Amino acid sequence: MTWQNEIQQLLFSKTLFKRALQGAGIAFVLISIFILGTLAADAKSGSWVLIPMSAVTVGGAFGGVFYCIMELFRYKSGWKKIAVNIISVLVYFLTLYFSLILALNAMGLWN
Repeated sequence: MTWQNEIQQLLFSKTLFKRALQGAGIAFVLISIFILGTLAADAKSGSWVLIPMSAVTVGGAFGGVFYCIMELFRYKSGWKKIAVNIISVLVYFLTLYFSLILALNAMGLWN
């Protein structure tokens, strides 16, 4: 099977959607814990919470898509598989972090 066929099969599969939902779900839980911890310290809450929560959730979905695309390199064994898994997790958390920074910066809360 050629790379083009493998990529097309991966992009049009249910696995990609499933991984995007899993990434978005994990991101939503993490940002909810973070926001609830902030709201407990600060009594006033408002609609500013929705933008960071939605931005980080979308970032998590993109991280899940990246994890799924890396399946093309994960079929090998040994240190290559471990390296691909580590890179996938790092990219996922960097995507969450950057989406949180961008959302808070857009709200004027990132100093």
